[in-house]
Amino acid sequence: MDAANLEFADNTFDMVTIFNSLHHFKNLGKILNEMKTVLKPDGYFIISEMCSDDDQNKEQLTHVLIHHWWGEIDRRLGITHNRTYTSLELNTIIHDLGLKEHLNHQFSYPIDNPLDEKLINSYFSIIDPYVERLKEHKDYDNLKSEGKKLKERLQTIGYAPARSLFYIDIKQGD
Repeated sequence: MDAANLEFADNTFDMVTIFNSLHHFKNLGKILNEMKTVLKPDGYFIISEMCSDDDQNKEQLTHVLIHHWWGEIDRRLGITHNRTYTSLELNTIIHDLGLKEHLNHQFSYPIDNPLDEKLINSYFSIIDPYVERLKEHKDYDNLKSEGKKLKERLQTIGYAPARSLFYIDIKQGD
């Protein structure tokens, strides 16, 4: 179903959720308002999204850089994949929904070893095929070079999941 034009009746659901997808929408405001419309009064609106704040540790910034590189490739292929939002941008998006804030929490998935060989190899196995989809594109060489730099960063700095923000908000009752 088209998220910008949900076919559900207004006030249908006790809870609506969206995880790690906000940066994948062309018309984010319309989609979030549609979700709010189908949410019952006093229902829970739950959002979780990685953020791209510069104050994350260097291993987390590797995740942000890889994700933004993926977005660069996707956009050249006509796929909506915007840069991830900062905490400030996410807080503004949530505030603009006009919900009652219930909980706002930052979290990071723990990782034991950011230089774990199996983890690094898993990203290596994704990077080259990802850019190869653009082999005929004028930006291919530049993006391939960026992919090589990301692989070098993975080997020297490592990887950890970027910090995410988690919101539980409540729709105002009628």
